[in-house]
Amino acid sequence: MTSSCEFKFDRPNPVFYSGEIFTGRIILRTSSIKSVNRIYIMFLGLAKVMFEEQRSDTISGNEVRYDRAISHSTETYVKSHTDVYEKGRLPDGTHTFPFSITLPLECPTSCVGKYVTVLQTYNLNLHPEMSMPIEHMAIRRLCCWPFRSGPIKLHLAIPYSGYAAGQTINYKVHIDNMSNRHVRGFSMTLIQIYEFRIRHERRIVSSYFRGEFESEIVSPTHKRIARGHYLIPSLPPSSREKLIINVSYMIRLTVLISGWHMKWNIDVPITIGTIPLTVSGDPKAPKEFIPDISNVQRQTVGDPPPAYNDSQPLFEQSAYVGKLFVDPDANEYNRTDDFLPWYPTYRNIPLLKPPTEVSPTEMAVSEAAPTETLGASPEASPEASPEESPGASPKVTPAMEPKIPPKE
Repeated sequence: MTSSCEFKFDRPNPVFYSGEIFTGRIILRTSSIKSVNRIYIMFLGLAKVMFEEQRSDTISGNEVRYDRAISHSTETYVKSHTDVYEKGRLPDGTHTFPFSITLPLECPTSCVGKYVTVLQTYNLNLHPEMSMPIEHMAIRRLCCWPFRSGPIKLHLAIPYSGYAAGQTINYKVHIDNMSNRHVRGFSMTLIQIYEFRIRHERRIVSSYFRGEFESEIVSPTHKRIARGHYLIPSLPPSSREKLIINVSYMIRLTVLISGWHMKWNIDVPITIGTIPLTVSGDPKAPKEFIPDISNVQRQTVGDPPPAYNDSQPLFEQSAYVGKLFVDPDANEYNRTDDFLPWYPTYRNIPLLKPPTEVSPTEMAVSEAAPTETLGASPEASPEASPEESPGASPKVTPAMEPKIPPKE
């Protein structure tokens, strides 16, 4: 019989929040007596970023030399050692070593990890600005003189600025088609934006999670109010501070227009948290998987971990597109290339208190400029005071260019 080592946690799902104490035990089985200097349990939480670039240089004439440049950076968030056995002889058989480790509040959320997933708590209920609606207005002019037609005005309304994975975004689109083209429909896409930093260099990687196409025909010189739905997949929450790995999200509304005008993409920022807004629930939904948010206060470095009344929420493996990170420092016995973290998802959220009614924004948009936007940026807007009632008025920010590649 060969020796083996097994990790067991005191929680069915190995998912822990920053600020929590997670416990478990390590079961070491040995087939013979071992002479040991020390046995300890090490818990390590870190982030690694590596950029690889191939450069070419002409030496003389037609001779070209290729160089491979690699730059990397590492941030360590938690590193602990727990001694469980001193120097001596370890008998053969089964040995159990319990452990108890406290996760700092500032621990960021796992993107890729081994054995456990760590979540930095992002309780949307502790951030009043998250309960404010997103309202975005834009205007699109088709073609140019002498073939110019009237504009298409659009008003996108999303009830809240922050959602959690598993929730459905019920949005409304008011289309005023003053052009001579047909609007054929629209769809919503959640854009996940990863920003990787090494000193002064940064790279952006975007992933696109497309929703269903909503077929809504708006004929020329007609208006229509349409509604759509988007189910948020299992994804990590938005980053709250600047680290070497940061994640943010944009909502893209794609409007299909007949003719060669094709697509019209409208992007607005949105926040993904780990605990949903209690005002965003369904009055008919059963009360399940909802953390107790009473007597919870907002912290500077991270929100306190949630306290669940009866059971944990549903955890789902991360939705992921693209290639997984391959750690060049890991050996063949310590690979994490095939691991995807798990995140909490909330499918059925009860309405714990009714939201405040929001008066609709007027559709009028000045035609003096070719494009005007009124958007809500949860991350850029000033923080609302605690006395503000949720949804009292939409947040307004000037037009901005999203930090994403013009894909689609």
